[in-house]
Amino acid sequence: MSLLHDVEAVLITAGYETRLASEPKGSVYFEDDSIFGFCVAYPSVAELLAGWLPNQERFLVTNAPSLRRANQKSWNCYAVHLTQTRPSDEEVRRLFEIEEDFRSTRKIARAAVASAGDLTRALYPLLPIQNVVRIRGGDANKELAERLHWPAGAVRALLGRGTPSDILDLLLEEE
Repeated sequence: MSLLHDVEAVLITAGYETRLASEPKGSVYFEDDSIFGFCVAYPSVAELLAGWLPNQERFLVTNAPSLRRANQKSWNCYAVHLTQTRPSDEEVRRLFEIEEDFRSTRKIARAAVASAGDLTRALYPLLPIQNVVRIRGGDANKELAERLHWPAGAVRALLGRGTPSDILDLLLEEE
């Protein structure tokens, strides 16, 4: 797992523009219509804990002219600090303290980011809301029909070859 490249891929999929940046060293900048910021991948938790504040300050100083022009977007600046290494209990507490520090930027500080799922969960504050629906097995069509609370004809049209117009007509007929 190449953490920065994976971060970039997740953010691009979510609609962000991204670019690899030289300051802070080894970071990626990201921006969409309402959010912007940077992400740094650290080799260890200790380096994250030591480097998050200097890296945040470097980002803010380097980008000060742009930040002043950001107007309403300036309140939605994120500093994301990630590492793949596992933290101790004390380090977990310190990572939480970083996230609770609301000065200058909103922060995400996570360790043990070792899989795509870990990365997605770490970046949830930046991603569109997603609703994961799990089908329990058995008859998926029957379970979907029960979850939708739709008339049987509309469910059959949805699961079959019904057009959106057909489905809408069937839904409206039942009102």
